[in-house]
Amino acid sequence: MPQARGRRHASRIRPVIATATIIAVAIMLGSCRNSTSAPLDSSSGVLRVGTAQLNVANPTAGLRQLSQILSVEGLLRVGENGRFEPVLAERWRVSDDRRALLLTLRFGVKFHDGSPLNADSVSRTLPDDLRSFWGSLADNVESVTALDEKTVKITFRRASPLLQEMLEVVMRKPGAAMVGTGPFIVAENSMTSFRANPNYY
Repeated sequence: MPQARGRRHASRIRPVIATATIIAVAIMLGSCRNSTSAPLDSSSGVLRVGTAQLNVANPTAGLRQLSQILSVEGLLRVGENGRFEPVLAERWRVSDDRRALLLTLRFGVKFHDGSPLNADSVSRTLPDDLRSFWGSLADNVESVTALDEKTVKITFRRASPLLQEMLEVVMRKPGAAMVGTGPFIVAENSMTSFRANPNYY
């Protein structure tokens, strides 16, 4: 008798489970169809960055550091593996006597205002940028010369083990401190608003 009751109970549960499974599958298919059919509006993309309270005045921390990370770039940067990797400089070569660096700039890079980053603009701004970034270590730079549209030669007064490290300095357009090459442009009269750089390579 208990076995017969168990069989009747099982026979009533099976249709309920089957119905619940069909409903669940229908809901999943419907939600998948709705999510893929809704087009993404890429024209109104907004980047929001959450931070703790930030210092406005300190140039190496807080809001100024955040704006620099988003708006300017260096010639090289240190990668996750601790080795230098290219950013605005496509490649570089240290001379045998360690008194010169030959840089080849990345093609097609533009400043925020649309003007090109080329060897001429780099050779004009790099000496001052090195001085502001490295202080007295930049006194070892003898000259910065544009050899052609994409090639810059940096000559040093004496051999140095820090030649590549010096190229972490960020590049700004000559005469325009807030005009860089980064993916975002700092909005005018604001340290907290950015817009996408339409010329970003």
